Amino acid sequence: MLGGHVLALEVIAGQNLVVPSNRTPAGHYVLVSTSYGQWNTAIKAAMADCSVSWNETLTIRGSPLMFPMWLLPFFSRSSKEIRLEIRASFECGQMLGRGELVGTVETTLEQLLAHDGQSVSFRAIDNQRISLKLKARRKKVPYYDADGTMQCKIGLETDAARDAYTLFWRSNHHEHFHSAIEGFQAVLNQCPHGHAHRAAALSNLAHAILCGFAKTIESDIDHPINLFRSALTLRPRGHIDHPLSILDLCHALCKRHTHKKDHSDLREAADLYRSILPLCVEGSHLHQVVFDTNGIPYVIEQCNTLPSDPSDESISLRRTVLELCPPRHPHRAYSLNKLAGDLYARFERDGNKDHFYEAVHLSREALAVCRADDDQLSILPGVLSDTLGHRFNHHGDPSDLYERIALDIHLEALDLR
Repeated sequence: MLGGHVLALEVIAGQNLVVPSNRTPAGHYVLVSTSYGQWNTAIKAAMADCSVSWNETLTIRGSPLMFPMWLLPFFSRSSKEIRLEIRASFECGQMLGRGELVGTVETTLEQLLAHDGQSVSFRAIDNQRISLKLKARRKKVPYYDADGTMQCKIGLETDAARDAYTLFWRSNHHEHFHSAIEGFQAVLNQCPHGHAHRAAALSNLAHAILCGFAKTIESDIDHPINLFRSALTLRPRGHIDHPLSILDLCHALCKRHTHKKDHSDLREAADLYRSILPLCVEGSHLHQVVFDTNGIPYVIEQCNTLPSDPSDESISLRRTVLELCPPRHPHRAYSLNKLAGDLYARFERDGNKDHFYEAVHLSREALAVCRADDDQLSILPGVLSDTLGHRFNHHGDPSDLYERIALDIHLEALDLR
């Protein structure tokens, strides 16, 4: 293609990389296709604004590569066109298939080299909001090594099923749904226990079933949850795709809770979310997904609607929810108050003073962190006042009585009681 030269193509960054099916990706990569073969960048996680920085240089060689040319029907043998596909991968490790197409950029060798090594942004032809920043230059090399990418049979079948899945997400046509299910099931049947792609195959099938359930196609929601559990077992803590499997299972548990109202789903989702909090760096795509309205906020809000309960199970759940509400979280004050309520109920049942003292401490903290415009400001002072009154009745400490009187005066002044 370039005689004694190769094309050094630097893939810098992409913007507005929204996945069409709305499925949470492990990351994105760029697949570069020419008439001689294909090359791809590493998979990189997106930031909260759906941007990705690759900053990776690919060496595009001009001689024929060891690559099946029937996979490139959009190029003639002498073509100088270059096609770049931005794809979402649902595995950080070994990929099953090529992932989901997010956007396509088409250009030519001449257009890339015309900018004389300067970076330039190209718009995707299928979504003008998506852009890809590139930089290209000639690079002389004394020799080359054959390179290329081979697609296996199950990878191609996965890509076909994923295309059907994306079409169903957009159109709601049932034939696309059934094609996706049949395709993903066929791939799973070819990935027995011990197969490198079994976890990915399980996850793909589970996502398709869950998508159908969300779009009112009659299906058993327990089935995708069991599939996600199996995938998570194959991706234990420390596995590169462990966080993504946690998110998949949590999403399914929350979806089942909205329909069956089984509180055990909330408890499991809360514990799972807590387990990946250390990985949720602020500003990362993972942080955005975890704290999205369908993630942790749903679990917090639903848990905080549960009635007061002095059991170990309820108190443990309240403590987990509090961990999901870091300082300055909008639900922290209410979550503190709910834990205090359970501890006070436990004190009334068992008479353990430690529970009582912790309840008072938590009520004070809840009042301290409550914002001036928070609806809870009309409730928390009264709760603390009542708790202090109970402690004074039990122990006769004058400081509790003085604090309660001060709170009552404050409430009357604000006309909140």
